Amino acid sequence: MTASAPTDTSTGSGVASPGRLIGVDAARGLAVLGMCLVHVNPTDGPTWLVTLAQGRSSALFAVLAGVSLALLSGGSQPPADLTATRWRIAVRALILLLLGLALTLLGTSVMVILCYYAVYFLLCLPLLRLGTVPLAWLSVITAVAGPVVSFLIRSQMEINEFGGAPTFDTVTDLRGTLTLVFLTGAYPVVTWIPFVLAGLALGRAGVATIRPARIIAAGAAAAVIGFGGSWFAQSVLGGRDRLLEMLRPMLADSGISADSILDTPSMGTTSTTSWWNLTLANPHSGTPFEIVGSIGIALVVIGGLTVICQRRSARRVLRPLIATGAMALTAYCLQIVLLAVFPPVRAEGERIVTFGAVSGWFYYAALVIVISGFATAWMAYFRRGPLESLLHRATALVGTRPGASTRGAEQR
Repeated sequence: MTASAPTDTSTGSGVASPGRLIGVDAARGLAVLGMCLVHVNPTDGPTWLVTLAQGRSSALFAVLAGVSLALLSGGSQPPADLTATRWRIAVRALILLLLGLALTLLGTSVMVILCYYAVYFLLCLPLLRLGTVPLAWLSVITAVAGPVVSFLIRSQMEINEFGGAPTFDTVTDLRGTLTLVFLTGAYPVVTWIPFVLAGLALGRAGVATIRPARIIAAGAAAAVIGFGGSWFAQSVLGGRDRLLEMLRPMLADSGISADSILDTPSMGTTSTTSWWNLTLANPHSGTPFEIVGSIGIALVVIGGLTVICQRRSARRVLRPLIATGAMALTAYCLQIVLLAVFPPVRAEGERIVTFGAVSGWFYYAALVIVISGFATAWMAYFRRGPLESLLHRATALVGTRPGASTRGAEQR
């Protein structure tokens, strides 16, 4: 196969360090800014963009986390020194965990994903020796079985609250924290690990060499199976009608439309009130259809941006987006800090309408300009973002004995 993912090998591009995958960075940047849009959630403009970003951006971020794991552990080949590689990734996971907990101290409404990422990384350590095919099958199996297992366990729980992320106050409750992280949180492991495994499989397939058309085709097929399968189960098999029949009596005196309940994004997993809920494909619903469909969209975005970034003119236009993705961890943390320091004004419905006299969309645009502008300026002079440098230096202290594999480490 010929190499089809462009890399920037210049020293003064201001976009990426040598060997970096430009299309992957652009996808990371899009994921970060998409998650920022969901966090701002403006309502004074094209809200369909917010709807499009809900769930899809974080799913793309999770798939790209799997790609990063592959790049950190040898790229298209499993690492030569598996022990050293696992130690390096474990150190990164610990730092991500501490960063995630620290961000929750800022008191924003953002459900921080970094603590979940740390667990994803640790759970993938035993799988680093696997190749593309077994990893792809694991992603498919967990995408189907994970939601069912989650549904069965949560249906037996007395308290089944959804959403949230670990904090310094809650981590002392080990049982509660594990329940949150694996089952009931905003990004529960049982239903989110398929995203990471899909990215890990893509990285093992050789994201730098595999033809983008193959990535796009695989993604399109997964999207059709996921969202098309949900439509078939809901509309043709009657799943939506059965759920509406169940909801309408419950909402009779509330004035809330049953249709709006079914169309509202979930907080992390779907309700256990009916097995038909597993046929939904709402953002964050954690159903087989939603997981497969969102993985498909992520693959289409990665493949599509890889194609776009093959053109030098496109790379120039997308330079801020690529730079943001090149320091995605820093950009993600920066948006949360900005939301804490400059908190948006919320209306009664708890959705952002204005920041002072500025509309929600202008507020979001200001965040994008600050984040991408900082990233572009920083990457013009440095190979890595501030937090990325911290990760690199910390992991350089472990697994450096002769023979330790470093293939792909420069990508992150």
